[in-house]
Amino acid sequence: MSHQENFQGIEEGVSAAAPHQHQSSENSMEQEEHKDNIVLDQGAAAAGVIIEANNSGDMEEENHILEEGEQADTENQIINEELNLEEKTQEQEAVKEQLVNQALKFKELWEKFNQDFESSPSSTYFVLSSHWLRYWKKHVSYDRVIKGKEPIYEHFAKHGDKLENANKDLIQTTVDQSSDQYYEFSELNEDGSTIILKPQLQEIQDYAIVDKDIVNLLSENYLNFQVIPRRAFKRPDGKKGIEIYYRKVNLIILNHSLLKDIDGGRAKSFTCKQIQLFSKENQEELKHFLVPIIKRHQYNQAYGYQNQPQNINLQTIRLWKLKENDTIEKVFQQLFEATRRFTSFEYKLKSPIVFIERNNNNTVEELNIEEDSTIFVEVQRQNGWTLKLEGEPDEDQCEFCRNYKVLKFECKCQKVKYCSDSCKFKDQEYHARVCDKAGEDSEDEQEQPYKFENDSVRGLCGLQNLGNTCFMNSALQCMSNTIPLTIYFLKKIYLQEINEQNVLGTQGKLAKQYAKFIKNLWTGNQRTFSPIALKMAVARLQSMFSGYQQHDSQEFLSYILDGLHEDLNRVKVKKYTESIDSNGRPDQVVAKESWLNHLKRNQSIIVDLMQGQFKSKVTCPDCSKESITFDPFLTCSLPIPNKEIKVISMYLIFANNRKTAIEVKYTYEPDQSKQQTIKDLKEYIQKTYQTSSNLILYSLTFDRVKDQFDDETPLENVRKTFKEPQKNALMIEYDVDIHDENKMKVFFTFTRLKEEMYMARRLVKSNFTFIRPFIIEKKANKKDVHLALFEYLKPIFLRNSKPDSEFAIDAEKLKLDELYEKYILNVENPPYRLLVETDAQDYIERPCTWCNQQKCKNCPVQYNDDEDPMEDFSKRSKSHYHSFRFECFVDQTTDFGRMINSLHSLDHSSQNNDSNTSASHNLDAKTNIYDCLKLFEQPERLGEDNEWYCPECKKHQKAQKQIVIYRAPDILILHLKRFKGSSGLFKSKLTKVVDFPIQGLDMTDFVIEKETPQSYYEQDADYFKDIHINPQKVEQNHIDESFKQSQPTQDEIDQENNKNHETNHSPSNNEEINIEEEQKNNDSKMEQEGDNKNDKRLFYDLYAITNHYGSLGFGHYTAYAQNNNRWFCFDDSCVRDVTPDQLVSEASYILFYKRRK
Repeated sequence: MSHQENFQGIEEGVSAAAPHQHQSSENSMEQEEHKDNIVLDQGAAAAGVIIEANNSGDMEEENHILEEGEQADTENQIINEELNLEEKTQEQEAVKEQLVNQALKFKELWEKFNQDFESSPSSTYFVLSSHWLRYWKKHVSYDRVIKGKEPIYEHFAKHGDKLENANKDLIQTTVDQSSDQYYEFSELNEDGSTIILKPQLQEIQDYAIVDKDIVNLLSENYLNFQVIPRRAFKRPDGKKGIEIYYRKVNLIILNHSLLKDIDGGRAKSFTCKQIQLFSKENQEELKHFLVPIIKRHQYNQAYGYQNQPQNINLQTIRLWKLKENDTIEKVFQQLFEATRRFTSFEYKLKSPIVFIERNNNNTVEELNIEEDSTIFVEVQRQNGWTLKLEGEPDEDQCEFCRNYKVLKFECKCQKVKYCSDSCKFKDQEYHARVCDKAGEDSEDEQEQPYKFENDSVRGLCGLQNLGNTCFMNSALQCMSNTIPLTIYFLKKIYLQEINEQNVLGTQGKLAKQYAKFIKNLWTGNQRTFSPIALKMAVARLQSMFSGYQQHDSQEFLSYILDGLHEDLNRVKVKKYTESIDSNGRPDQVVAKESWLNHLKRNQSIIVDLMQGQFKSKVTCPDCSKESITFDPFLTCSLPIPNKEIKVISMYLIFANNRKTAIEVKYTYEPDQSKQQTIKDLKEYIQKTYQTSSNLILYSLTFDRVKDQFDDETPLENVRKTFKEPQKNALMIEYDVDIHDENKMKVFFTFTRLKEEMYMARRLVKSNFTFIRPFIIEKKANKKDVHLALFEYLKPIFLRNSKPDSEFAIDAEKLKLDELYEKYILNVENPPYRLLVETDAQDYIERPCTWCNQQKCKNCPVQYNDDEDPMEDFSKRSKSHYHSFRFECFVDQTTDFGRMINSLHSLDHSSQNNDSNTSASHNLDAKTNIYDCLKLFEQPERLGEDNEWYCPECKKHQKAQKQIVIYRAPDILILHLKRFKGSSGLFKSKLTKVVDFPIQGLDMTDFVIEKETPQSYYEQDADYFKDIHINPQKVEQNHIDESFKQSQPTQDEIDQENNKNHETNHSPSNNEEINIEEEQKNNDSKMEQEGDNKNDKRLFYDLYAITNHYGSLGFGHYTAYAQNNNRWFCFDDSCVRDVTPDQLVSEASYILFYKRRK
């Protein structure tokens, strides 16, 4: 039936259409076409709903009202006459007008709704009670008003009380916080999900469907109008349908708190609540619907256990469904059995329920969520999901971190597995004790070279400090940027040369770990790397590196290079060889024999690249017998020219505080130490700082004076005294004659007053104190002591007071005692208090020599003129084996008290700047590398512990020995000898700046033969047929095009480095990088800059530096290295740009040079 016919039906008051096709929840299984949707064909039946009367006896009254027909006018007239209605008042007219307007507006909206229903984009409509609608029609006399007739006054405006609480007859319950059956989610009532309708409601008879405009019209005029939204959907026939009954499903929020209750056996009384779902909403809409519910109910409903707050969103929840024929109790039991082993839930559980998520467009109906189904919403934990999806790998316990995760990393022994590569690395130190294959990687054994990826770091990778391992990190960074050696490992040439039989090596373990280390630093994509596996491999070679103590970087470098050499030694069986002496033969012959003799036992990439040859000449002092030998070397240790001086550091206190104290450093040369005395020191201070001759040098610790030095004491003795722990030197100037026999020394200790409280009559004081020796008259009394102290402090008060202050003015007018009594003695809170402290040296309890009380330690010094001179008190104290000193307790809450604090402050502007602060210094602060090379070549006399046996004299001699470089390798490592033996536990360090060239180190005058040692067996290949290819051939023959093409561009390097906040540099060019071509281009460039007239000169170019800061035991190592023609600083995990002018410093320790081709 058409829309127009139905609309006419509401005006005529008769049923114009049959009820719509629909299904209740009871017969949903019988009619497959509509399933369980209760729908209303709005276009054909809406009018019928409104006007349909029930023919049953219960609906008799409504039928009578609706049967008005053609006799309506006559009946109305009769009724009006019978009731004898009075003339309507103005208020009644207003009510009439309002109700008439309602009826007419309803008709207008109804007609519009009927016409636009199918084409309307609206997806939400509303259920309206037919029972309520009938009363409303009578209330507004709808049937007559829409025809332009007068209302029936018998019912007109008479049913207002029955029109309150509209739609209550349709609702079974409304979900709220008190509901035990449904989840409360009132904020989601846009689609009516919180309203549960009574079952088996019939269209037309019980309800009608209207749109929002009609609901707004009615709800604005009647109290407590209950709005019941329902959502529309598109039916298979293309028409619009309305889902009256939503699907009620059980919902269980599977979060951490519920798992804890299940694990604790507290979920037996768990009550499952329900929600209503629109069957046509898709998976994404369903999750949007569920998120607020989960946020509101993120706790266990039965026990109120509040879980940790989580960020609930679409990505942190997953949908599951109870399996067929399963029960919630059975699922809880299965979860209980899975969780009772552990309570941390650090692993995924095997799921006893079905994961139902598919495409986001799948609807509730397509997800097979039926009426009374049970769905689980899994809430993601901070460390992952609780349930495991079908097909996911099993989780097990990681061997290192012990967490339950998917174990993707396995040791080659196949006995242990790890959750991450980091855990595998960290466990190697322990696993390696029982497994020889710990740390090995299957990829490393493949012969194909390592490949660069787009995000490879290409050497710009920091190294984690494992605990005092900066010495190792700096050396490894320099080795990493030794390009020929790095190419050797990246191309996996080392696999062909691993010597697993060499007992002097690690059977290849160190070489394999270093190869993996180079792989991560060059082809990896991480900006930091942990070298723990490599450290353990070195520790296996040398146990001294097994812990985490600080070591010398040069010592580590020697061990690791020697270990790599032994692991890669091409000589499988070492032959016995004897040392070769010249015996008067030419150097060329002896040198060649010595090198070939060396190659019988040592052939490796380390020998090819880094080993040179020394010429050593020893001369007997008696018979002039000469012995010349040629020995291989890996690093060349160069002494630093150094003219040493000694320093004595002290504090100079001026008389009566006329100036602020300063620190003085007196320097002298060691050969003068025995001649110089305290008298020379005093003369220097008197001349330099314009002091009087009344100077005394004290040695003190904390608050005790230990020594007083006379003028004839040698300075060397004084310097050794001050090297003892906690001893300081104090030079004090006095304004009186220190040799006057009528005067005596007393000591004043100034102490910051922490808190005044008496415990056994002692003042509790802070730890900081400082002492000052005074010289006073022997006849001085207690008042004189007070005034002597005040006279000493008075200049400090004046320096820190304004010239126009009251104290400064009174200081000019008043006498010393008057000034003291006014500002110190008689004030409420004095800035300091003067006491005397005595000590019983023999620990025998005796009365105090000051106050005669037992166990007294601190006595106030009274301000009086008692005839008790200090000389007598001093004698009395000595007779009782007591010593005494005065204590000045300073209250720093007062102005004067804070001024006294400046007593231990220093005036840095007046210090002498001609020396450093260390105990041993360099008189000439700078030298250069050529001076070091010259000093290296100088002959030295052997000591008693290193005497040479002369074959002519037949005895050991203190011979003269000279070492020079005979042949230099391609990679020349120069070690600056900054540390030397010293008394005590640690070596002293030379901090002199050694200047060295970055490009063009001219070694021509310091190397006898300009060719490398390889030239020996290049010229005599037949003699050594088993010699492998040299480094030049390695570079040329083993660098293929694929390796070249894998090199990154500069933009790629900059882009990658910008991701790491520790790496900061800007692009320099856009050319493709090739580390081999880079080396060749640099060599070509350097060669052009060299001396073209003399092509036999030998030049080296710097490419890496190891730096050391601080002392040997408490210092820090960093590295500078050249990468892609730019210099970088490698400071453990930090990598940053540096400029060439920053390279030369007093920290430079090991220099890495490469020969210019």
